[in-house]
Formats: sequence, structure tokens, C-alpha cells
Amino acid sequence: MGRSRWRVWHQLLSLEHYNKNDFFEPIINEELISGDVLYTLKEFPHEGISSEVVMGCCLNFWTDNCLRMIRNWTESLSDEHHRGIEYAPSPDLLLREDPTEILPQDITALQDMMSQFLLQKRDHLDTWFVQNMSQTAYELPKAPETQVYSVSQVQTLLQQGNPLHRLMGLRMLHIGNRYFVNGESIDSDYAAAWNILARNRTIDGLLLIKFIKDDDFLAQLTLLINQGFWYFQ
Repeated sequence: MGRSRWRVWHQLLSLEHYNKNDFFEPIINEELISGDVLYTLKEFPHEGISSEVVMGCCLNFWTDNCLRMIRNWTESLSDEHHRGIEYAPSPDLLLREDPTEILPQDITALQDMMSQFLLQKRDHLDTWFVQNMSQTAYELPKAPETQVYSVSQVQTLLQQGNPLHRLMGLRMLHIGNRYFVNGESIDSDYAAAWNILARNRTIDGLLLIKFIKDDDFLAQLTLLINQGFWYFQ
């Protein structure tokens, strides 16, 4: 709502090494009105100035850091009691002229050992990543008009074609046929059905018609609905 003028300048590589000349000529200098969108990259200085009542929405795109991801993954390996590869110094260490010196090949050998361990844990990395990325970083909202359904009630509603809505903000991801909802693994035997739920925010109940006679699938879907992850409206 309203109008405002937005200016964006070149990226500042270090806030300690800039002066007023860095803000002399903006790379973007535009008036925004209702319906406009402005995207600015990280660390690009920007400002918005308005001379009237303005209402806007600012969205921040969050990405993870590789160092934090490595730390979290290795912590999960420790929690699950994975055994690492035992480190052994070079066998020629005591035969060297200077056994107190760490040589480049020692670091290379250490790096190779770590890389070998990481390659051995690729399957665990797959599971950890999709599980971690499917889990929201904030509390999910409550589904509207939540109620506890029985399996037969869910089956009837789907057969009648009632739309099934996914809770806003809920993440459902998969790697191969392994599906995760909000960090929790679900039965991979029904990958085709989960794929429909993952790819559509709202689905016609009839899209699941060929699965609704499977008691095990319906039981799992009913559990997810009763957890408030999906809901009928």
C-alpha cells in the first residue's frame, strides 16, 4: 500500500572499509507502488523513503552455513554411536631427521582419512540431510477446526472427493522413496501416495482413490491428519 522510493548500492565487502563515496550512485533507484517487489542480495546496502502512509512486507531468505551443517551432522553421528576410523601417525615418523615436524603429507594423510570416513557415511548423510531440511525451524500453526478422525471417517471423506489441505509451513521432502514430514520418516511402501501429498498443497481426495482401500496407508495418513499436518475443510 502506498508509494516509496528505494535505493540500493553495490555490495560492501567490509563495513570497516567504506566511505561516503560508496553511497554516491545507487545501482537501483526506483519508486515502488502496490504490487511491486524488490529483491536485494545479502550485504547490498539499501534504504526505503516514503512521504505518505506505506505498508509493505519484508521477507528474509535464510540459508545454512556449511560449517554449522558439518558440526550438526557429526554430532548426529556421535549421538548414534558411529565408530570413526582410528588415526595413526605416519610409520616413518621416528625415522625422520626431525620427528617433531609435521609435514604436508601428514596433513594430506589426515585429510584422506577424514574423507574416507565421510564417504563411508554417505547413506547416513542422505538421511540426516533430508530429515534436517524437512523440519521447520519454528512452531507450526494450528490447523483450523482440528478434530480427531477415525480411519473410516478419513476414508469416507476422501471417497467423497473432499479436498485435503497441507498445513501452511509444513515441509515434506524425500530422497528416493524415503519421505520425511517435519523431520519424521514415514513408510516408504507408499511413495506414490506420499508424492501426491508432497507435491500438492491442496489435493482433491479422489487423487488418492487407489490408495484408500489400503488399511496401513490410511492409518498413517489418519495419524498425520490427527497431528494437524493435513486437514479437511
